[in-house]
Amino acid sequence: MQEEPRFLVGKHVYRIDTIFGEITQAGNADNRICISELQENQHSYALMIDPTSGRLLSGKAENDAVIVTLPKTILEDGYAECTTFAENFNAQLSETLGIRLVDEAVLKELEEMSIPLPQHVLPIIEQYGYRFEIDVSLSEMRNLENPFVHVNLNLLEEKNGKYIVYLFDEGRLSSWNVKGSARFEIDQLVKIAPDDVSKVYGIPKDQLPETDKNLRSNPDFMRDRIEKGKLPIIRIVDEDFYVDTRMRELRSCSKFWKTVPLSGNFEVSVLNNKDVLDDKHVFLYDNFNRKIMDDYNKLTEVPKHAQFIVLPDIRALDPVAAGRIIHNNPYSLLDKYPLQPRMEARVVPIEKTYLLEQIKRNKEKMHEKNNKVITPAQKNRKNKGLSQ
Repeated sequence: MQEEPRFLVGKHVYRIDTIFGEITQAGNADNRICISELQENQHSYALMIDPTSGRLLSGKAENDAVIVTLPKTILEDGYAECTTFAENFNAQLSETLGIRLVDEAVLKELEEMSIPLPQHVLPIIEQYGYRFEIDVSLSEMRNLENPFVHVNLNLLEEKNGKYIVYLFDEGRLSSWNVKGSARFEIDQLVKIAPDDVSKVYGIPKDQLPETDKNLRSNPDFMRDRIEKGKLPIIRIVDEDFYVDTRMRELRSCSKFWKTVPLSGNFEVSVLNNKDVLDDKHVFLYDNFNRKIMDDYNKLTEVPKHAQFIVLPDIRALDPVAAGRIIHNNPYSLLDKYPLQPRMEARVVPIEKTYLLEQIKRNKEKMHEKNNKVITPAQKNRKNKGLSQ
């Protein structure tokens, strides 16, 4: 089924959500506006946009704001991209109204455009010449230049109020003392990442406890989840999904038919089985078309608009549901996994992963195969040189 139709204003791309009556900027779901907030005319709505940032504006027009006109039929009913309707609209009305719909020509332009994504700024610590970011939501510390190199914060030993981390093999991290590793300490999360801890646990920053072991999720979060049955939500780039662990899937909040399967199980994790190296969900994601890319290890070109997406494991996605299944107790896992009503998947650029080198190798192999000269096999001639 069709994704939300898009339109362009200058170099900024927006999506039309006809179900919830909203306009959002592609790649930045926080930049949104309700259609009901727009100035309404007889057959159209007026939309104000900051031409530099693409920020959607409401209320009084700002000095440099661009004002475009959106026909009611497009906002209320949507339209099908790459159709004759879109092509005719662009030819007849685009210049007058200040917007472009997505026809075949615009689609090609979009495919070449760079769509910036919001960057999460996390606390950073430096050790032995390496920089590591602390991610409270995913409960991990990872190498800033090589994000797939990380350590689970829940596995770290605590001594004298500090967490012990081991560094080895050019920036790799471990929770135990690997031969030849260097040891260092990090402080309590409430001290080095108070803003993120406050957000994840739903506790005002000035009410955080002195130590991490005394952290507890906001009681309102618990009531909403356990008594009201509200499912947690996780955002993948610019789309929100319900976390449905019973069905082992993520389900789009705006498109019931769209799901992302969750692999793994509740009983096995790095916390109780050292043979499990990682229990997070990782996949390559095309944020332009909003879809998972399969067989990415066979790629021979770096795909445009694609990044790795990292989701927490099943327990972290919904610790209440996991606690019920594993221990028959919805509260049993909350000392390790805070209940997060709203999460965001981590975005990892391809350039910071192994895939860039893998693509290079695949491309070289493809060229070798294409340039290989096949010599026809010679027949085995007996009595060579003798007349017949």
